Amino acid sequence: RTLILFVIHDHDDGSQLSALRSTLEDDTRALWESCEKHEAFNRKPLESLFDINVVSLPNPRHRAEDYARAIDELRARLFVLSTGGSMELADSTLGARGLLREEYSKIVPLESFTKYCEIAWAAERSEDELGIPDKTSLLASHRCNAAAEKQREKITKQISEWTREAEGGNLIRDFGRKAGDLMTRTIDSYDSETQAHADAPERARKHAELTELLQVQIRRLFNTQIQLLQVQTMDSFKSRINRCITDSGEIDEIDERDAINAGDSAFVEKAEKLVVPTMRLGYRPAQLELQTSMMEYAQRLPDSPAVQLQTMERMQRQQEGPPPKQRGWGWGLSLTGAMRPRGYGNFQLITGYSKGPHVVNFTLCNDADAAEQEGQGKVPFLRLQPTLNVDVDV
Repeated sequence: RTLILFVIHDHDDGSQLSALRSTLEDDTRALWESCEKHEAFNRKPLESLFDINVVSLPNPRHRAEDYARAIDELRARLFVLSTGGSMELADSTLGARGLLREEYSKIVPLESFTKYCEIAWAAERSEDELGIPDKTSLLASHRCNAAAEKQREKITKQISEWTREAEGGNLIRDFGRKAGDLMTRTIDSYDSETQAHADAPERARKHAELTELLQVQIRRLFNTQIQLLQVQTMDSFKSRINRCITDSGEIDEIDERDAINAGDSAFVEKAEKLVVPTMRLGYRPAQLELQTSMMEYAQRLPDSPAVQLQTMERMQRQQEGPPPKQRGWGWGLSLTGAMRPRGYGNFQLITGYSKGPHVVNFTLCNDADAAEQEGQGKVPFLRLQPTLNVDVDV
């Protein structure tokens, strides 16, 4: 058996030592049940292996005499062998029994030495059979863990910097090359620091963990930047294709093809710099997705309510051109009307009539919902705009 002795210092608050002992016993018992133990001790209670005792000492500054007397008593009890049964200590009085018992002693009687050696040797052999690691294995494990943790901290720092840059909407400059250098530098540094333990299984396991950590984080950053590159390329394509709309609201096939090819080339050029040579990272699926999005946008653009409205306004301006010159003076009346019921622009009607200087234009387009979603504010159902044109020839 083994004695666990708790010495409570500065015990001047008047609390009962028995209550403190109960708390310490409960905490020690909980610690014993939760800690890792040899399978031979898994079901053994704490009381079967250990005795718990508690003594207290007063404050050495405020009660110097009591403290010196208590220290002398405790020293005396450590040199007195208790021969009784289980020890129950309630306080540290001079008359208390000794703290040590015969079963705490590790002295082996001479007549039992031979048997003790046999038992110790059998226990040593059983530990070897259980595969308990030797000092060399423990040292290798410690050094490999330390080297791996050192490299892991460097990886985390670099990945965090790249993540902040990518989440800020920026592509990491030369990401493919930098990520490849990080992988090579990290693994080479780890292998160099653990070269003395080349045959240790822990070295290979930590090597695999570092490699997996790098691949997972680099792949995540690669996918994030590919998605960001898709968005940036699509925005540039929209800006270019919008400038290709003719006065009739159409897009020339050649201009459409050139805009798509330019967007695709720009995407591939930047995506190539994100690829890590040592990893199987590809952007082909993202490239095909981007091409499809650009073609669909170019096909839908002429039929969009915004483009059709711009076309109608251009036609209106053309129809409202100056009337034929007449001597003296002349006047003309123009009336423009637009009806925009609820909808998303899937129905349009444009009509007009002119006679001499007088012009009537009318537009029907159910795009009120689409216009309001684009931020144009509340769209009136019917709008009429009369215009009086007076021409004086002097």
